Amino acid sequence: MSHPFMQRAATTARKSLPSMLVMVGLMGVATSAAAADFGFLGNLGEFICGIATFINTKYLFVAGLILIVLGAIGIANSESTIMKFVSVICIGIGLAAAAPAIMKTLGVAAQCTGF
Repeated sequence: MSHPFMQRAATTARKSLPSMLVMVGLMGVATSAAAADFGFLGNLGEFICGIATFINTKYLFVAGLILIVLGAIGIANSESTIMKFVSVICIGIGLAAAAPAIMKTLGVAAQCTGF
Protein backbone atom coordinates (compact mmCIF):
# COMPACT_ATOMS: atom_id res chain seq x y z
CA MET A 1 0.00 0.00 0.00
CA SER A 2 1.18 3.47 -0.72
CA HIS A 3 1.26 6.30 1.67
CA PRO A 4 -1.78 8.69 1.75
CA PHE A 5 0.52 11.63 1.00
CA MET A 6 1.69 9.93 -2.19
CA GLN A 7 -1.89 9.26 -3.26
CA ARG A 8 -2.82 12.89 -2.70
CA ALA A 9 0.27 14.07 -4.60
CA ALA A 10 -0.55 11.77 -7.53
CA THR A 11 -4.14 13.06 -7.63
CA THR A 12 -2.97 16.67 -7.59
CA ALA A 13 -0.41 15.96 -10.32
CA ARG A 14 -3.09 14.38 -12.54
CA LYS A 15 -5.34 17.41 -12.06
CA SER A 16 -2.64 19.94 -12.92
CA LEU A 17 -1.06 18.01 -15.80
CA PRO A 18 -2.95 19.86 -18.60
CA SER A 19 -2.08 23.22 -17.08
CA MET A 20 1.56 22.22 -16.80
CA LEU A 21 1.66 21.11 -20.44
CA VAL A 22 0.16 24.43 -21.56
CA MET A 23 2.67 26.32 -19.42
CA VAL A 24 5.62 24.38 -20.87
CA GLY A 25 4.30 25.02 -24.39
CA LEU A 26 3.97 28.74 -23.72
CA MET A 27 7.46 28.86 -22.27
CA GLY A 28 8.78 27.33 -25.48
CA VAL A 29 7.08 30.03 -27.54
CA ALA A 30 8.13 32.82 -25.17
CA THR A 31 11.83 32.00 -25.38
CA SER A 32 11.79 32.23 -29.15
CA ALA A 33 9.91 35.54 -28.95
CA ALA A 34 12.45 36.90 -26.47
CA ALA A 35 15.21 36.27 -28.99
CA ALA A 36 13.66 38.68 -31.51
CA ASP A 37 15.99 40.94 -33.43
CA PHE A 38 15.76 44.63 -32.56
CA GLY A 39 18.21 45.71 -35.25
CA PHE A 40 15.55 47.81 -36.96
CA LEU A 41 15.87 50.38 -34.15
CA GLY A 42 19.50 51.06 -35.07
CA ASN A 43 18.59 53.66 -37.68
CA LEU A 44 16.16 55.55 -35.44
CA GLY A 45 18.70 58.29 -34.64
CA GLU A 46 19.44 58.82 -38.32
CA PHE A 47 15.71 59.03 -39.02
CA ILE A 48 15.24 61.71 -36.35
CA CYS A 49 18.27 63.61 -37.62
CA GLY A 50 16.85 63.40 -41.14
CA ILE A 51 13.61 64.98 -39.97
CA ALA A 52 15.55 67.61 -38.05
CA THR A 53 17.62 68.41 -41.12
CA PHE A 54 14.51 68.61 -43.27
CA ILE A 55 12.81 71.05 -40.90
CA ASN A 56 14.81 73.85 -39.31
CA THR A 57 15.90 72.78 -35.83
CA LYS A 58 14.55 75.83 -34.05
CA TYR A 59 11.06 75.18 -35.36
CA LEU A 60 11.32 71.48 -34.61
CA PHE A 61 12.52 72.19 -31.06
CA VAL A 62 9.64 74.60 -30.40
CA ALA A 63 7.15 72.14 -31.91
CA GLY A 64 8.56 69.42 -29.64
CA LEU A 65 8.20 71.61 -26.57
CA ILE A 66 4.62 72.47 -27.51
CA LEU A 67 3.80 68.77 -27.93
CA ILE A 68 5.37 67.95 -24.57
CA VAL A 69 3.37 70.67 -22.82
CA LEU A 70 0.11 69.70 -24.55
CA GLY A 71 0.69 66.05 -23.65
CA ALA A 72 1.36 66.91 -20.01
CA ILE A 73 -1.80 69.02 -19.86
CA GLY A 74 -3.71 66.15 -21.48
CA ILE A 75 -2.47 63.70 -18.83
CA ALA A 76 -3.32 66.09 -16.01
CA ASN A 77 -6.85 66.75 -17.23
CA SER A 78 -7.87 63.33 -18.57
CA GLU A 79 -9.88 60.79 -16.68
CA SER A 80 -9.88 58.00 -19.22
CA THR A 81 -7.02 55.62 -19.76
CA ILE A 82 -7.07 55.97 -23.55
CA MET A 83 -6.64 59.75 -23.36
CA LYS A 84 -3.68 59.31 -21.02
CA PHE A 85 -2.21 56.84 -23.51
CA VAL A 86 -2.64 59.30 -26.38
CA SER A 87 -1.10 62.07 -24.25
CA VAL A 88 1.94 59.91 -23.47
CA ILE A 89 2.35 59.27 -27.20
CA CYS A 90 2.16 63.05 -27.74
CA ILE A 91 4.91 63.58 -25.15
CA GLY A 92 7.05 60.89 -26.79
CA ILE A 93 6.74 62.50 -30.21
CA GLY A 94 7.59 65.86 -28.63
CA LEU A 95 10.72 64.42 -27.01
CA ALA A 96 11.76 62.81 -30.28
CA ALA A 97 11.25 66.09 -32.11
CA ALA A 98 13.22 68.10 -29.57
CA ALA A 99 15.96 65.49 -29.06
CA PRO A 100 18.40 66.55 -31.82
CA ALA A 101 18.37 70.19 -30.69
CA ILE A 102 18.76 69.20 -27.04
CA MET A 103 21.64 66.83 -27.83
CA LYS A 104 23.33 69.50 -29.93
CA THR A 105 22.96 72.14 -27.20
CA LEU A 106 24.15 69.90 -24.36
CA GLY A 107 26.90 68.26 -26.39
CA VAL A 108 25.80 64.85 -25.14
CA ALA A 109 25.90 63.13 -28.51
CA ALA A 110 27.36 63.86 -31.89
CA GLN A 111 25.39 66.45 -33.80
CA CYS A 112 23.36 65.49 -36.77
CA THR A 113 24.99 66.33 -40.06
CA GLY A 114 23.24 68.98 -42.04
CA PHE A 115 22.65 71.60 -39.34
